[in-house]
Amino acid sequence: NTCPRTNDDKYKIEIINRIKEDNICGLIVNVPKFCDFHPFEFRHYKNELGDSFPILLIEHELNTTSEGQLMTRIEAFLEKIAKTTFTKSRATANNKYYVGIDSGSHSTKLVCLNSSSKIVAKLITETGTSVKDSSDKLINELSGKFGIQKKDISKIVATGYGRSKIQHAKQSTTEITCHALGANHTLGKAATIIDIGGQDSKAICIDEKGSVKRFVMNDKCAAGTGRFLEAMASKLNVDLAEFARLATKTKKSASISSMCSVFAESEVVSLIHLGEKSEDILMAVFDSVAEKTEALLKAIKLQEDVVFMGGVARNQGMIKSLSDVLGVSVKVPENPDIAIALGAAIE
Repeated sequence: NTCPRTNDDKYKIEIINRIKEDNICGLIVNVPKFCDFHPFEFRHYKNELGDSFPILLIEHELNTTSEGQLMTRIEAFLEKIAKTTFTKSRATANNKYYVGIDSGSHSTKLVCLNSSSKIVAKLITETGTSVKDSSDKLINELSGKFGIQKKDISKIVATGYGRSKIQHAKQSTTEITCHALGANHTLGKAATIIDIGGQDSKAICIDEKGSVKRFVMNDKCAAGTGRFLEAMASKLNVDLAEFARLATKTKKSASISSMCSVFAESEVVSLIHLGEKSEDILMAVFDSVAEKTEALLKAIKLQEDVVFMGGVARNQGMIKSLSDVLGVSVKVPENPDIAIALGAAIE
């Protein structure tokens, strides 16, 4: 968009008329980051086209460093419009397999389904410095450990931030859609999905068919992500497993008020110097992430069932903080860390 400060309303009228006349099914509003005027324009489109009309607001920084997150938002928006839904049966030949590979910033996951949509293999490895090497390793393990050769696989679908670099896959889908499919396979009903990943955090509302109704991402700040938890664990000289165990021992939490990961880390250092117990500081870290997740959820209408997915969902301290802050019982499915790869295999 051009700056609305220097334009009259003619171009907005033209856009709205074009949408209505050509039966266009969605609108992407691209604005400069930190612009204080464009939100009014976004609201104008909502008022004219109705709240049910799909509109995606993108804030850009005029560089390519956030290209991966930006493409995830746009592709997920397009997939949402396409109304991808979960299909419970496969009209294909027997003895064929379906593989989903989730290439995340921290780890790469693989799920293999048979023609009845039953999980026959699940594998995880660290992504490391090469998406190709980590995905190759899992494909080789699928063959070596489970005897499933590439010729036996009907389809491989890639997802995650490294999805475009997985050469084995002939199709790629965003983790937003794969989250929805994986959750629907597990729950079979409407839900709100929370994912606290390595690079970002996400909140997704799905209906009973597994279609994405609304979603929102926090990819601008590390403070609400798994990387932040790792950094805080390192600062306190504990590993993540010990992090969770210690945090659940405390009956009180220290206070971390900053919304910025850099300043929050400084607060943690100050709490250490003040002699606060490690477990109280650790619980404060979880509470801080939970509060940022709560702020994210305010952008979407919370469904009755709240499901926590992704690798961080194995952390009992994070589950407790989310449940306390949100005031609901946060559910965690079996194998939450492979949920996205499961959705890719279903897709």
